[in-house]
Amino acid sequence: MLNDLLCPLDGDPLSLKDASLICQNGHSFDLAKTGYANLLPVQNKKSKDPGDSKAMVASRQSFLNSQAYQAIAVKLDEIIKQQLNLAPESTNELRLLDAGCGEGYYLSHLEMNKNYDLISSVGLDISKWAITAASKRSKSLSWLVASNAHLPMPENRFDAILCLFGFPVWSEFERVLSEQGFIIIANSGADHLIELR
Repeated sequence: MLNDLLCPLDGDPLSLKDASLICQNGHSFDLAKTGYANLLPVQNKKSKDPGDSKAMVASRQSFLNSQAYQAIAVKLDEIIKQQLNLAPESTNELRLLDAGCGEGYYLSHLEMNKNYDLISSVGLDISKWAITAASKRSKSLSWLVASNAHLPMPENRFDAILCLFGFPVWSEFERVLSEQGFIIIANSGADHLIELR
């Protein structure tokens, strides 16, 4: 499902050949064993290992697997269904980007819904450890190591964008969102983790 992607170095379309994504200028990005692609060039990294560490991802995965945030996942499903029903040409097909998907909990939950069809969905995170975990969670979704600041996709690529507890880059979201598309944002409130603090 890794299609309709752009080379992060020159913006040309990428084609899947064997186990690599290649542009017409010869830039090549190998797929990992679990199927994800790393489209975060060295020059776009602000550190040697950007994003959440392996230990941080494992801790969050353990917490999310306890279903403590299942209510958020269920609410997301409801919001998406409502938005699709409001569309002028109501459809049950959806092209979805989870921008800052972490270890893939929410996107994997949405994949199992019966209210609409995720015909093209991409989970993206700057942490290779998060995307490694996400790509093990679901093999049928597309996973990318990339940055919200430089989304490796063409204009009007998605009908919806999720940015849950992440870092939105509005100019990039606007560029890849379809004309009738919508964005769902979730942020922590003032009392988030107050028990720990």
